[in-house]
Amino acid sequence: MNAQEWIRRWVPRGLRNSLRRPGASLRRVLSKLRRFAGGSGGLELASGWCLRCHPMCVEEFLAFEHDAEQRQELLSFIRLCKSGMRFMDVGTHWGMFTLAALHYGGPEARCLDIEASDAAARVLKDNLALNNASGRVTLVNAACGDKPGTLSMLTTGAGGADYFVVPQETRPDCVTVEQVTVDQMALSHGFAPTHLKIDVEGYEMEVLRGARETLAASKPLIFLELHGDLIRARGSEPGEVLQLLKESGYTAWMDVREQALSLESAQERGCNLRMIALHPEASASSVQA
Repeated sequence: MNAQEWIRRWVPRGLRNSLRRPGASLRRVLSKLRRFAGGSGGLELASGWCLRCHPMCVEEFLAFEHDAEQRQELLSFIRLCKSGMRFMDVGTHWGMFTLAALHYGGPEARCLDIEASDAAARVLKDNLALNNASGRVTLVNAACGDKPGTLSMLTTGAGGADYFVVPQETRPDCVTVEQVTVDQMALSHGFAPTHLKIDVEGYEMEVLRGARETLAASKPLIFLELHGDLIRARGSEPGEVLQLLKESGYTAWMDVREQALSLESAQERGCNLRMIALHPEASASSVQA
């Protein structure tokens, strides 16, 4: 066993990543102390929407104001929200899109959130409570993939906002988490989504494979973050994700600026993009929300 293998086996990955980014880790500690003392963050990312959040979320949530693509992604999502929507949020993290759906979908909107990271799920619960929304959200603390079971994942740790990612290789510092599917959750919770967001850091194909029945039955509007580089790093081809969308009947695609998107234009971007996919039988009612 070499030094790198020894460190991976015996030093928790979260601790290693915290030490790699001491500034971010310190800000996180200070944010936790502020929250412990009763403090919270306040943001207005769209006119009339005052969002409360855990102090540690403020910096990341501000990216939806300052980063042009993320800003446009949020605005497009808001425009396509509709009253009473049923939003399934796969890879919820701290809940930006869930909170937007609950606000712009009105008091009858409901969300089913799937988040693998325990640490992120705790912050998500706090954000829901701060916005008086806990009772309208079902939170499933699990990974999402192509079949029920378990999945080995890596945490980015405190320095990386506690995201969970699927490793590119077998590693001793992985954690094993429960894995569910979209179809399984839709059936067990009696949840027919009108909107589906997928942000799973390169695990998009697996999530869509486990969502075939839901896509066929409910035809939700899909908001997909496609991580082409991460998919290729795992030995797969991101174009297969787009092909699966087509096979599922999702033939109308837009980027987050709501400009038409084709397979060729997606490939020109290396399949690294945020996109919206519509089923023709549901697109009219969804876009007119």
